[in-house]
Amino acid sequence: MPANRLISMLWLILLVYWAVSARGTQRGNGARRGPWSPLELLLVAAFVVRPRTAYRQLVPENATLDLIAIALCAAGIAFAIWARRELGANWSARPAINEGHALVTSGPYRVVRHPIYTGLLLATCGSVLIGGVLWWIVFLILCAVFAYRVRVEERLMMDRFPGDYPPYRKRTKALIPFVL
Repeated sequence: MPANRLISMLWLILLVYWAVSARGTQRGNGARRGPWSPLELLLVAAFVVRPRTAYRQLVPENATLDLIAIALCAAGIAFAIWARRELGANWSARPAINEGHALVTSGPYRVVRHPIYTGLLLATCGSVLIGGVLWWIVFLILCAVFAYRVRVEERLMMDRFPGDYPPYRKRTKALIPFVL
């Protein structure tokens, strides 16, 4: 099976999991929400529209590069799903404090404070390797959106957990273990 199809299947797995796992989560005000945020719709668009022709002229097919791309994408998606699963009902499509919100520091949250973002960025890096210019654009947009959302979420968490969040923040990097 070509690498681009495997990458597409990995993203499809993530999108289906995201839609299914959104059931039962709450907004900060207690109302139910749909499974898709604008950011998730961007990922759907990148999944559906995959212009690779010009990109493959610049970066020819290479079995080693394809394996690296698939491995990065699979690892990133697995990490994001693990993080989403660990959050459970605490998850929100937009930065918010939910009713009964708890500080989650277990699972992938032991490694980084924002593992969903880390996983999606890693998966996008894998997709960029074989997916074309659109994935570069998605990657750049994700970097900008996640930089903003990390700042917002950090403020929310500091306000909600003033005693527990600062020590957690001090011992755990935001996005890249041991680095950032």
